[in-house]
Amino acid sequence: MKVCIIEQYEEEKVYKLLNEIFEEVERYDVNKIEKVNYDLVIVNCKKEYKKTKIGCKYMLINSDLYKCKHGLVDNVEHIITYGLNDKSTLTYSSINKEKGEYLISLQRGFKNIKGVKVVQQELLVKSFDKKLGEILLLVGIALITGKKILI
Repeated sequence: MKVCIIEQYEEEKVYKLLNEIFEEVERYDVNKIEKVNYDLVIVNCKKEYKKTKIGCKYMLINSDLYKCKHGLVDNVEHIITYGLNDKSTLTYSSINKEKGEYLISLQRGFKNIKGVKVVQQELLVKSFDKKLGEILLLVGIALITGKKILI
């Protein structure tokens, strides 16, 4: 699976998480992105892009950081957003940090990379050592790829 993360090099931990899941992850600075074709592009940055065409099957966007989608979705089959807002595809229904329990809501279904339909659902995730955004990112990757991922 060809994977790319677009970020501002501020979030080293996210890049390391991705390298634990995928064999190879290409990394672009938000200001240096060129035309690319990937299975999965992860957008984890605050700045807007220069006008570019990104080609990918799935784009996973941290909607708490990146608000503007124009100019980057010309060749994307599925856009999945994640964040702490009610418009995100993946968001929290309930958070209990003391117990390490997070109820995550998938608000819109889609077909994953294997062609399997992923329906709207709520998922209970247990984690004590990940940030809220990291948990949503990992759940998004698990749903897109159909892989079991330790969170």
